Amino acid sequence: MHTGGSISLQDHAIRLSEELGRSVYVDEIFQQTHFRKDNGQFVDDRSRKTHEEFEARLSQARSDAASSVGESQLTPLDPAEEQRLRSQSWVVAVGPKHKGRLYGIGDLAHTYKCGNDSFMQHTQGSSSRTEDAAEINRLREELRQSKEKMRVFQSVVLQFLSLEARNIIHQQQQQQPHQQ
Repeated sequence: MHTGGSISLQDHAIRLSEELGRSVYVDEIFQQTHFRKDNGQFVDDRSRKTHEEFEARLSQARSDAASSVGESQLTPLDPAEEQRLRSQSWVVAVGPKHKGRLYGIGDLAHTYKCGNDSFMQHTQGSSSRTEDAAEINRLREELRQSKEKMRVFQSVVLQFLSLEARNIIHQQQQQQPHQQ
């Protein structure tokens, strides 16, 4: 039982990632889809117990990680380590896959294999969608600027070419306008 409605868990992960502007963690997706907004309670006892077990496992994992590096438990972990600890804690809390799924996150775990520390590639991908879109826009702008520089360069070079060479280039440009 969950509160996600007909929206897939992957879509929930993507939306939450876009809303937060970063990759989301498995427990955040679980809370979004198993926590009632109207009364602030989990949808059932299994959801509540699973989340409590996860929180206990995560707290212990953070404590162990902090003591192994000699840092305070209050020192924030790097995002990759945080992801790894949360993923491992989730798997321990919910138990092994059942029919290819992990409780609470459905098919988002399809990339998880024993020994793999992260199975949230969908959300990383979705969060990267924002990053990818920014990169695509940056590359488009870079391409536009390069084309403009090429036009300026071409106009300078054309001045030194014969009239016949300029006409040939002009004809080629008219035949292939989409490549400019």
